[in-house]
Amino acid sequence: MPVFTPHRSAVAGCPAGKRVILARVLPGQDLQATARQLCVEHGWKQASMRASIGSLVGPTFLRAGYEATLPAPCAELVTLIGQVSADAALDTSVQVLVGDSGGAVHGGTIDPARSPVAVTVELFLIEDGP
Repeated sequence: MPVFTPHRSAVAGCPAGKRVILARVLPGQDLQATARQLCVEHGWKQASMRASIGSLVGPTFLRAGYEATLPAPCAELVTLIGQVSADAALDTSVQVLVGDSGGAVHGGTIDPARSPVAVTVELFLIEDGP
């Protein structure tokens, strides 16, 4: 069927000429570290991170003056927005909206190193800059 035949096309919300990567991030991995590795492998200096399908193991939210970790086993990822750089010192925060097993919704900045992927996350990277 033609719907399953890959072909070059414009990506909604992605300026012309930008390169993109769609990656499946596997269980136990750090989203930002994985995105950084992809930037290095592809020669990118910086990228915007987006995701809306996946799950995290007990994500740790960073709040002013304290931290809050959702109880495991996992939280379903509703949306993720962040920036990543080939140079870890230039990374910015990762913002998420997740739903927990009780149906409550939580949002804010997470510590990606302490919020590993549970099952998988479909990560979309858009190259920043020329």
